[in-house]
Parts: sequence; C-alpha cells; structure tokens
Amino acid sequence: MNMRLIGKQTWFLLIGAGLALLPNWAEPGTALAHGKDITIEVSAITPDPQQPLTRLYRAFLTYADDREPVSGAVIYLSGRRRQGGEIMPPLRFQPLNVPGFYAAQVTYPRYGTWEMKLEVKEPGQGEASLTEEVLPAALLRGDSAEEAAQSSIFTISLSFNWRDVANMGMRWIHSLAAVAWFGLNGLIVAAFWFLEGEGRPRFLGKLYPLFPLAAGASLSLLAVTGIYNAVYNSPLRPPGVFSLEIMGRLPYGTAYLAVLSLKALTVGIGSVLAVAMARGISRAASLPLAGNPATAGARDNPSMAKGQLLLSLAAANLALGIAMLLGVAIMAYLHNLSHLAVLVPRQ
Repeated sequence: MNMRLIGKQTWFLLIGAGLALLPNWAEPGTALAHGKDITIEVSAITPDPQQPLTRLYRAFLTYADDREPVSGAVIYLSGRRRQGGEIMPPLRFQPLNVPGFYAAQVTYPRYGTWEMKLEVKEPGQGEASLTEEVLPAALLRGDSAEEAAQSSIFTISLSFNWRDVANMGMRWIHSLAAVAWFGLNGLIVAAFWFLEGEGRPRFLGKLYPLFPLAAGASLSLLAVTGIYNAVYNSPLRPPGVFSLEIMGRLPYGTAYLAVLSLKALTVGIGSVLAVAMARGISRAASLPLAGNPATAGARDNPSMAKGQLLLSLAAANLALGIAMLLGVAIMAYLHNLSHLAVLVPRQ
C-alpha cells in the first residue's frame, strides 16, 4: 500500500472533518428564520401650519422578533388621491443619523383624502397602506406642528423572494451532504453484516480510494452550507446564532444554544472517528477476514479484531448521526416555541 497516497487522503479527510466543526454553530433546524416581520412606526407632522400641503414623515423600523433597529432599509412612499385618482409618484425615505430612523418630506399636489402606500424594498420586500387627510390650515385641529402630528404603527411581513429560494437550496444541499456522509458509514456496517469471505475485503478495497474523497467532500459541504445557515436560516436575522447576546435574550434562545453545543460535540467526535475509519478501511481491505464479526469471537483472530474495530467505528458514527438528527428536531421545536413566544403576548 502506498503510504504517501494514504497520507494525502487522510489530510484531505482531516481538512473536511475540521471544517465540519464550524457549521455546528450554524445548524438551521428550522423552517423559517426570524426577521421576516418588520414593525414600522410612522409619524407625520405639518412643520408649518400655514403650508398644510407639506408633510414631514418620520419612520422608525425595528425587527419584530428582537426589537433591533433596521439599518440599510430602502423605503418608498407613494399615494393616490381618493377623489379623482391623482397619483403621487414614489418618494424615497432618507436615513437619519440614528439607526432605524428614516425621514421624507412630501408636498401633496392638492387637498383631499390620500391613500398612501409604504413599500419596503430592502432588507426584503413588503408594503402597508395608510390614509392621510390633507386639509386646509383652517381645518387643522391645532396651530402647532405637535398638535397636527399623526402617528401610525403597523407590521410589514416581508414577501417571499430570491433569498428564500437560496435559503431552501442551501438547506437541501446541507441535507444531501449529511445523507452522503452517513450513507458511507452505513455501507461499511452493511459490508460487515452481509458480506462474508473474500467479498468483504474486495468491497472495502473498492471503497477505500473513494472514502476519503467522498467523506471530505461531504464534510466540507456540511461546513459551507452550515455557515450559510448559521447566518440566514437560524432563529435570528444575520448574523444569526453568532449574535450570542441577542440569542440569550430570545425566548428559549439559551436552550437552543445548549442543544446546538451538544450537537457540535457529537459532530466533533464523529469527525475524529472518520479519520480513524479512513485508515481502518485500508487495513480491513487487505485482511483475509472470515465470518461475521457481529456473531464471531474477535479475540481469537487478530484480523477479526481489526475488522471489528472498523465496524465499531462505523456503528458509533451512525449512532452519533441519530443523536444529531434528534438534536435537529429539538432545535426546530425550540425555534417554533421562540416564534410563538414573540408573537403571543404574555398573559
């Protein structure tokens, strides 16, 4: 056996196994991430009561889940006059110096009842409607801007867009990589349970050149898609679970992080076992193994003992996979609970 080749393959597997530790702070375990709903508080004042056609609008945007201000938002205000259907073209809000605050000054073409539409283009897409009564100065309820002020609070649910498609695609790739990784372990277990005599080392000999590459590729894909999921498919808006302080303040956020930490530990152990399996396959493929190690005594046969070790490593990795699947299910449940706890007010 070419030891130089074995070294290269093992290094490839080590790199993939190391990368696989990263996404365990990044497992999605959820269907949707927080941050889809944005709360908007819009205040409209008439700076000069003698010019009632001019209104100054101020918008304060926060994420509905954690009440954090929305920075970098793109907001437009447009309108249509109820009497006659006159259109007011979209006007963009400009960001203020305080995070989450935006302002726009509107000069209405004429008095009347205006059906206004507030559109959010970034960080997602959504819209809401409000009605504005634009009246002459004599009909205003007061002579100061404060007395003429109006305020509206509503929530915009951002629409389905290409980011959601990308999120689903990454989750799909993440799942395929996990299936590929645990499928490799399943092949090894099946070989020891169902193949006997020369059939088993022959099968392992064919599997050996592919195992380090397939395992390294699947673990690397798990890492890349896991990091993406950490940011965009986690219980928080970007940067996702890496916002540990905010995660700790979320309902069930601490429990979510605890399960995620345990899941990281299981994947770390599984990655170490994978490196040992890469070497174990090469040894088992060259040994004249006979019988089924699940039923035969391994103590009397050194070759059998080495085969039994490889089988134990593969079975342990499968058991860790089941534990990780259980962790994903628990994380999904905790994520849903955190959504409900945010949306349903406490009694």
